[in-house]
Amino acid sequence: MILSIIIPTLNHPTSIYSTVKSIEDAFVYLEKKIEIEIIIVNQTSLKKKIMSKNDFIKINYIHSNIKALSKSRNIGIRNSVGEVIIFLDDDVRIEESYLNRVVKTLKEDDSISIVAAKLVTDDCKKKKYSHHQRDYAMDITLKHFYRVLSAGLVVRKNIINKIGLFDEKFGLGQRFGGSEEADLIIRAISEDIKVLYDPSFLII
Repeated sequence: MILSIIIPTLNHPTSIYSTVKSIEDAFVYLEKKIEIEIIIVNQTSLKKKIMSKNDFIKINYIHSNIKALSKSRNIGIRNSVGEVIIFLDDDVRIEESYLNRVVKTLKEDDSISIVAAKLVTDDCKKKKYSHHQRDYAMDITLKHFYRVLSAGLVVRKNIINKIGLFDEKFGLGQRFGGSEEADLIIRAISEDIKVLYDPSFLII
């Protein structure tokens, strides 16, 4: 299995280093080592490129002159090689067990095609970023699509090939400044694709 982690970046030249470091730290906790590609879609003048000393982790930079989140994610998808795609923001970190949970969950249950993570605040209280999120795992239906946040979203690439890319009318920098993940999830559920929300997939 190859994981492709797509990180669009805009005006966060410092925090993205912490994002990448959290991926490297989580790699240590993988029960079985796998190949990871990090695709950084640079929408700004990020002068210093991040390098990884881990031979299993490759970092690819793609420059985009268009400042739009969904467009940047789609650029990352088109240039990805992994069977599984993870979407991260450039100002978050993944919890140490996150990658291992991704690999284990998808290998143990072929029916799960999309997994949504729990996003918490970066402080001692670790409050839920959205009050819609729950502390227990649940299947996402059309009644619950709003519980899904895009940061930490895990999608099998063959599912994207089936339902299509992010709708570029949605997301930061576009006419509708959000809900790009909701649109994707609704399309997936409409195709009877299993979507799981699991709070053990933790994003900080």
